[in-house]
Amino acid sequence: MDRVSFGIEGLDRIIQGGIPASNSLLICGSPGTGKTILSLHYLWHGATQMNEKGIYVSIEETPEDLKAQAMQFGWDFSDLEHRGLIRFIKIPIDTVNTEIFKIIGDAFYEMGDVKRMVVDSLSILSINASMYTLPIKTIVDGEEKYSPNGLVPSPMTMSDETKQFIYIFASKVSELGATTIFVGDSPESGNFITRDTVSEFVCDGVIKLDLKEFGKTIVRTLAVRKMRSTRAEMGYHTLEFHDHGIEVKGFEY
Repeated sequence: MDRVSFGIEGLDRIIQGGIPASNSLLICGSPGTGKTILSLHYLWHGATQMNEKGIYVSIEETPEDLKAQAMQFGWDFSDLEHRGLIRFIKIPIDTVNTEIFKIIGDAFYEMGDVKRMVVDSLSILSINASMYTLPIKTIVDGEEKYSPNGLVPSPMTMSDETKQFIYIFASKVSELGATTIFVGDSPESGNFITRDTVSEFVCDGVIKLDLKEFGKTIVRTLAVRKMRSTRAEMGYHTLEFHDHGIEVKGFEY
C-alpha cells in the first residue's frame, strides 16, 4: 500500500508509515492545539523532501498569515510557491454563492499532479455554508445533470442542510484524488469529535489534538481516533513544537 508520510518520525510510526494514499484525514482539536502547524508541515515535507505538489485551502486565515506561522520553524513557503510546488487558496467569506468546489477544482487541475491538499477549516466552512454552492449531480429521465444548488431543501433544518453541505463538500474534494487533510474544531463537551458532527464520519481517518492540564503544566497531546485501511497505535501521544520542527513521542508530563 502506498503511503503519504508527515515527515514526523513519531507520527508516521503510529500510523504504519503514513496516511494511505488518496485517503482523507481529519485533524481536529480546540484552538491552540497545533492543527494548522501540523497541516503546514504535512505540505512542507511533501514539497521539500518528496518533490510533491500541494495546495492549502484556507477559509479563514490569509496566505500571508499562514506563511508567517510557517517561517517560525524556518519553512519558506514563498520559495515553494515560486517553484510551483505549493499554492495557497483563500476562499472568500464575504461573497454569496461562491462556487467553492470550482475554485478548488480549477486550481487542482491547473497545477497538475497535486499529491497533497489541506482544507482549513471545515468548522468555519460550516458557519458560512449557506454562502457557498456545490455542483450536485441529479438524474432526470436517465440523464445526468449538474445543478449548482442541489442541496435538498425543506423539510430539513438549517443544521441538517449544513451537515449535508459538509458531507458532500468533503466527499467531492476527496474525489479529486489528493491525500487530503481536513481541519476542524472540536467542541468542549458532548458525544461528537467535531463541531459540525459529520466530518469525523466522512473522513477516512481522524487525529484529535488536545491540551491536557496537569497542575500548572499544559501538555499538547495527539491521539488517533480512526484510521481506515491501516492499523494505528491508539492512545495519547505527546505533541511538541520546537524551533527545528515537530516531535511526537510517548505520552509524558
